[in-house]
Amino acid sequence: METSVVVSEIRARLKNPVGKNLVKSEINSIIDIINVELGARRALATITTGETMTDWEDATGDWDATDDEWDAATTYSGFSYNETDFILTLSSDTVKVEKIWVDNEEWQHRTYAEVKNSDNSDAKYYYFTGRQIHFPADVSSNVIKMQLRLNYAYLTDELITLPNNYKQLLVSGCIYRLTDNEQALAIHKKIYDKHLADIFLQKCMVETNQDRVRNYDYQGTQYGR
Repeated sequence: METSVVVSEIRARLKNPVGKNLVKSEINSIIDIINVELGARRALATITTGETMTDWEDATGDWDATDDEWDAATTYSGFSYNETDFILTLSSDTVKVEKIWVDNEEWQHRTYAEVKNSDNSDAKYYYFTGRQIHFPADVSSNVIKMQLRLNYAYLTDELITLPNNYKQLLVSGCIYRLTDNEQALAIHKKIYDKHLADIFLQKCMVETNQDRVRNYDYQGTQYGR
């Protein structure tokens, strides 16, 4: 969602004048609530390293996705790669890395000592701690895919990285917090609470379906039932 579009819509629907920065602050407060109430969401992400490592694509669609659908995603920034120490530092919104595939082959999580042992430079190992993924060798020319847990980031001047179906939740949430009209407050508080409950229920249903399959390859193909 474009930040300017959402902020403008909220301000236009408020009878009392409200500054842009106050609206943005309320949107960030709602993002905090979403992260706390819903918890970190499970996501499939692709990092296309290449020369600059600037593309991080969060694929939030079908978990039986084809390889093409992994690429139909929102692009994020906020990570970097150390080509000397072979360390990938992820966005501050990363909570946990659950699985990693390098060039479509799943790698295994091991201890730091195992990963950095020179005898294991060809091993399919990685070590994850904090927001850093340590590799045994340079992966700057590889395509890295991962299953991870992410929080939603605060808005930027250009972008709110929530799905489009969260827009009404943001609009109604901000209106009921900022309006001085009691009727508008009651109406938008009710809409906000309903949307938040619906999103929570949808998340629970999606993750229940995901957890039915414990093992799958990088394309989401089910096996080992």
